[in-house]
Amino acid sequence: MEVSCSLRKEEYMVYAQNTNTRGFAGLEIVKSDATGKKKLRIRLPRSLFAGKSKYIALGLDDTPKNQVYAEKRIDLINSDILNDCFDLTLERYKPQAKKQAHIAKLQALTAPKIDQLYQRYIEVRKDQVSPNTYLKNYLHWLARLQDENVPSDALEVSQEGAVKLLEYLSGKYTNNANKRLFDQLNACCIWAIGAGAIKTDYNPYSKAKNLIPATKKKRKLPAYFSKEEIGQILQSFRSNQYYSHYADYVAFLFATGARPSEVVCLTWDDIDDRFVHFSKRVVESVDGKIIQEGLKSEDKRKFPINSLVRGILNEQKSKGLSEKLIFPSPTGKMIHIQNFSRRAWKTILSELEFKYKRPYCSRASFITHTLEHLDAKDVGRICGNLPETIYQHYASSNVASLIVPNSF
Repeated sequence: MEVSCSLRKEEYMVYAQNTNTRGFAGLEIVKSDATGKKKLRIRLPRSLFAGKSKYIALGLDDTPKNQVYAEKRIDLINSDILNDCFDLTLERYKPQAKKQAHIAKLQALTAPKIDQLYQRYIEVRKDQVSPNTYLKNYLHWLARLQDENVPSDALEVSQEGAVKLLEYLSGKYTNNANKRLFDQLNACCIWAIGAGAIKTDYNPYSKAKNLIPATKKKRKLPAYFSKEEIGQILQSFRSNQYYSHYADYVAFLFATGARPSEVVCLTWDDIDDRFVHFSKRVVESVDGKIIQEGLKSEDKRKFPINSLVRGILNEQKSKGLSEKLIFPSPTGKMIHIQNFSRRAWKTILSELEFKYKRPYCSRASFITHTLEHLDAKDVGRICGNLPETIYQHYASSNVASLIVPNSF
């Protein structure tokens, strides 16, 4: 006889035989030779299982109260048999504890994975962040989660899943990168709990991110060009037969410290007698490059026009290159920042045998040299940085210009 209990067949002695008629379920009491305890189980009709014996072990001691419970289970089974709706998986008839375990398994199978939740999360956040942030941050992290090599169980929203995901990512990416991703997953899970997207209030990514070793931050001084190097760069642009068109654009970058993304979309409407008004920038989006209102860290700012900047603007105006853009490309369109960097800028620096630095370093160059004359809070105002940022990243970075007083 097959016994569907946790103990072996020989450890059981059947005390009560058929209490059922043929074709229906009945109650049996079995005794374990190991413990001597009598246990209740339900014997199911063989006709439902191709002649094989099948049981439901209730895990209950033989007591009058438990027998009443068992009889109710049997009545439910026999009623289902009569009505042709018997559950052959037996999940409907198992004790509540086992049913809860089964439900938990089903929920785990049907629960959304973290990559699915994150995709929903970033769609909700899409209109709340810059298109550039959505493209280069949100979609970047989503692609990392959707990598076909990520183990499926590592995407389960559970403590085990979060740890497995971290273990997998730790073998491929830096601690800093993983910390940034898990910060995103933590925020995603908080959103999912609040939105009812997952049926739990437990956030496994909050704890998992604390397992990532802290990365020691080193102060990295900004790369900048000396005043002599700036002069050589501008002279090389002006004399270059292919890239002289960009000379005033480059001069304006060095003269204002503005971000390239803010300069390429400047129009003549942004200029008055006293100021350059920065209020928009070019950003990358899923639809390509677009002009976005507002700057990186502020809505707008004004840059006072000095004689150097005025000379550059007058020179551009006299060329009549565009009725709208101040610094158009040779074809009259907006300068493509990456193409300019890869071709014109890289070529000029190579000819000068300068160590390569991005065009964005024109900003660091302006801030570094202007700090010799203006206070950090004033430099921050005209460049769009907080004074704390200026002090932390730029102040005194030009060590060659410092005059150290005698200490005694």
